[in-house]
Amino acid sequence: FGTEPEVVSITDLHGGYFMPGATVKLVCTGYSDIEAANVIVTSPMQITCDIDLTGVMYGAWDVVVINSDGDVAVLPGGFTVNWNAFAVTYNGNGSNAGAAPVDSNPYYQNETVTVMEQGGIGRAACTFNGWNTAADGSGTNYNPGDSFPMGTSSVTLYAQWTASNLLVNPGYET
Repeated sequence: FGTEPEVVSITDLHGGYFMPGATVKLVCTGYSDIEAANVIVTSPMQITCDIDLTGVMYGAWDVVVINSDGDVAVLPGGFTVNWNAFAVTYNGNGSNAGAAPVDSNPYYQNETVTVMEQGGIGRAACTFNGWNTAADGSGTNYNPGDSFPMGTSSVTLYAQWTASNLLVNPGYET
């Protein structure tokens, strides 16, 4: 959901047969309708209005105009809300085999991020021990499959490695 308090002024909503007293709203299945404010029918072919997008889900919304006589016009997907998208990047953090997983999804603030598996990365004499927001492990730990809400900036998750136990034969002499 967007968090940028933003009122957008629409100055050129075109259509036909608009009547004084018409209302405008944005509609998206699963979300509350957004009623436009300051709706002015400047001509039978044009409307201006303001829409408050604070807290609104990104994506395509239908534009609905309802004339004062009850006639309804709908422009499916006619208005798109775009917020800043953030990325989740995986860093092998000293891995010496394979490549870190790639998450190509854009994430918006408060959208759920599901932490990816190890992928093909490896590190000699080490065992993969999850991901952390800091390379040195001082940040927040995540295991594959964990989830977290996207914040206000992109996130890098660093592989965490634990040294494998090596079996040493103390009776061996050279």
